[in-house]
Amino acid sequence: MLGLGLWGVDRGGSLYSGEAATFWAAHLSWSRLWLFLHTVDAVHGTYYGLMHLVFALGSNPVVLRLPSVAGAVGSVILTAVLAARLGASRLLAFTAATLVALSPSVNEYAQNGRSYALVMMGTLLASLALLRAVRTDRPGDGWARVALRWVAYAAVLTLCGYLHELSLYLLLPAHGVSLLWARVGPRRFLAWLASAAVAATLVLPLVLVSVREDRAVGVLPVPGWSSLAALATVVLGSSAAVAAVLGLLAVVGAVAGRVPAGPGLPRRLTLPVLAVPLLLVPPALMVAESRLGKSLWDDRYLLFVLPGAMLLAAAGVNALARLLRGARLRRLVWLPVVVVLALTASLQWSQQQWLRTPGSRGWDMIAAADYLHRHARPGDGVDYLPRDYNYLPEVYPWAVRDAQQFRLRVSPAASATLHGLPRHGSALRTAMLAHDRIWLVGNPHRQGRPGRLSRLGPFYRHHYALRSAHRWRGISVLLFVRTRR
Repeated sequence: MLGLGLWGVDRGGSLYSGEAATFWAAHLSWSRLWLFLHTVDAVHGTYYGLMHLVFALGSNPVVLRLPSVAGAVGSVILTAVLAARLGASRLLAFTAATLVALSPSVNEYAQNGRSYALVMMGTLLASLALLRAVRTDRPGDGWARVALRWVAYAAVLTLCGYLHELSLYLLLPAHGVSLLWARVGPRRFLAWLASAAVAATLVLPLVLVSVREDRAVGVLPVPGWSSLAALATVVLGSSAAVAAVLGLLAVVGAVAGRVPAGPGLPRRLTLPVLAVPLLLVPPALMVAESRLGKSLWDDRYLLFVLPGAMLLAAAGVNALARLLRGARLRRLVWLPVVVVLALTASLQWSQQQWLRTPGSRGWDMIAAADYLHRHARPGDGVDYLPRDYNYLPEVYPWAVRDAQQFRLRVSPAASATLHGLPRHGSALRTAMLAHDRIWLVGNPHRQGRPGRLSRLGPFYRHHYALRSAHRWRGISVLLFVRTRR
């Protein structure tokens, strides 16, 4: 996983919008970051604070993505530990961890400057902490030692919540279902309820702030069958053949993968009992919430269910290996593992290669920045439509150092907002007319004809003429030259 995570991590130096937001927010001073999180994007505040510290190592796309690489590596390690604890099998642990490492989705978010790989690692650590908390008491385990294990579980849950609050509130019901399914007894279940309540209460201040900032989420689709199919692709694999094989193996693992629980664990707390709720409960809750209230459906928020699917698929492979062992074919025990891993790696190799290219992300922002750097002149104006594209001067300030962003009355950094405070009406038109040349940066698919670029469309047509248009993936740069005084 470390090798895959570092392979092509630079991707030509180009960032997409979410990474650009991380890059910008993490470079704010502590006071500005604190003010920013009280108005926008508090849900990612802990991650931005972490990245503020990480950027002491350097300020470039590689450093931006290193914590995500670490999160992916940690997820692979914790998957192996969980599988070994639940199945007491090296073969099972090796298979599950390798399937996670070979997943294109894990590799994508391992090279993504957002918190999702770290969230996945945090949820796996919480699951491991839960197994330690519910294990059978051993001689010398007094109430203080048992309580400490539950405190550790609550602490990890709280960390998950501060990395992304949805992970906590989706993970808790999955763990509760597992404990009820395993019949751990009232004493352990009440201890879990207390730990869950403590974690949920500690994360509540973040929830109260972020609820006021839900406009930052934008309009997310209400999930339907196509959304669930897309999630299956994210969780099981980009290749239809791989997704079908791993899905079938996961079903086999859920039904026939009941190997004895690891040493010290309750007898009924087997791998499927933990992995099936981890895989199914969070998506079900997201569908219900999105149908009944404001939709928050996004595949990224459910990345942490992927190890649950890989644990079940590995249990399915392990079940096939047990059949071979039972048929006295011990030398062929590794055959199902080799076949499944070879299939997973080979059929998704082209996807793995593509993920390392700048084309795998929606914007080729650095190409537009380089063009502006070479062609913008002192005194030019620059505008960004839609406003998401004003990340470009924040991430690549050298690109437009000679051009003025006339639409802004107060910059994002000074106002501690994502997009700054804009001018309106006559003030905007006056600021615009101060420039004989205006660069318009935006999305070619959302701009349409130059006359539809904004509410200022008629004003553009009356005073300016389109001189040139250059387009790259997900971004365009148009030059308007003034024709009337």
